[in-house]
Amino acid sequence: VTILVNVTKDTKNITLHATSMDIDTKSTQIKEVYHNSNITKWSKILDQANDTARQFHIIKTGDTLKAGKQYTIHLKFVGYLNDYLEGFYRSSYTVGNQT
Repeated sequence: VTILVNVTKDTKNITLHATSMDIDTKSTQIKEVYHNSNITKWSKILDQANDTARQFHIIKTGDTLKAGKQYTIHLKFVGYLNDYLEGFYRSSYTVGNQT
C-alpha cells in the first residue's frame, strides 16, 4: 500500500493504526513528493516497531519530515480480511437505500 501524508509539523516519527497485520519492515520506504519534478529524496528509516497494546505501527526516521511537505509511505503487509472492524476488515454502508 502507498499512503500520501501531509506533514503539519516537523517530526521524525510516523504512527499508523495497525492491528492483526504482518508488516514487512524491510520493504518500508518513505520519500518526499516533489510535484512537477523528477527529483526523488528518500528518508532514512532508523527503526520500526509495533505497539500491540495500542494497536500502532511506529516508524522512526533519521531525517526530519518537514511541515508543509508531502511524503509517500510504501508498506507491504499481510492481513486477514475479517468482519470484526479490527485490522484489515470488510465493511459496507447504505446511502439512500444503496450499498
